[in-house]
Amino acid sequence: MEVNKLKIVKVKSELGAGKRGASLGPDALLIADVTQASSDLWQLPMVEVEVYNKFLTGKLMFSYAKHINTISKIYENIAATVEETLLDGYHPFILSGDHSNAGGTIAGLRNFYPDKKIGVIWIDAHADLHTPFTTPSGNMHGMPLAVSLGINNDENKINNPSQFELDAWEQLKRAGSKKISPKINPVDLLFIDLRDLEQQEWDAIQRLGIKYFTPPKRKELGIANVVEEAMRYFAHHDLVYVSFDVDSMDVNVSKGTGTPVPGGLSVDDAMYIWKHLFAWEKTVAFEVTEINPLLDRENQMAESVLEIIRQAIL
Repeated sequence: MEVNKLKIVKVKSELGAGKRGASLGPDALLIADVTQASSDLWQLPMVEVEVYNKFLTGKLMFSYAKHINTISKIYENIAATVEETLLDGYHPFILSGDHSNAGGTIAGLRNFYPDKKIGVIWIDAHADLHTPFTTPSGNMHGMPLAVSLGINNDENKINNPSQFELDAWEQLKRAGSKKISPKINPVDLLFIDLRDLEQQEWDAIQRLGIKYFTPPKRKELGIANVVEEAMRYFAHHDLVYVSFDVDSMDVNVSKGTGTPVPGGLSVDDAMYIWKHLFAWEKTVAFEVTEINPLLDRENQMAESVLEIIRQAIL
């Protein structure tokens, strides 16, 4: 992606997270840019998606898909903004609160490119393949890929969601202007540094044949070979969307996030991934998500991510 073709899409929703503060992540990144006496990110055109964090204080109606009715509206807003950004000739560079928002981005891409083969590179400690049938928490930042794949994984059910939740889940799958579901197929998905997930998600990955790299595999191959293999895997896809959750990085770096997990990427590893995937001609959209300043000290998480962005693309 060319820097002069980027448009920042701010999505300050944290309705899908279990801890408060991720909605502050996009602005924390921009504040870090100012603090470092730079204006690289601020020079880019920018649009902010309407979100509804005020509903965080309301009564939870659903146990197995928290805030799903509101998140459904946010998905529609994100999808519409992504479609408009692409129509204007820009590549969306998404600064997102929590990772549930990625389902809206995928919806926008699919509805703008209904006939294209779209690959998704999901750089994350977590699989985000839960559904209302399998979620241990009900938090929807653990579900965006299941939504995009259009799966229920009820073969591994541990919950009995209400009919209202299931109806809302089906509606969420069809987010976007053309109501397409599924948005992607299992062959369109690849994980990097996957390491913290429940058995229900592992079962889905094995059953669906989804490609993934764990930290031991990444260390065995080296980050350069992992990136090369990922690019080769999507050689016959038309476009690729890259979603980078900051908890993909090791806990000695990734402290200002809701769900840190040991054993992740180093800053150098992350920088290598960003540099090569951002420059790749197939990459149509790139996202960074789950920066949480309330769990951080002196905005260090955003500072680290900003340095990766600056070294890799600016």
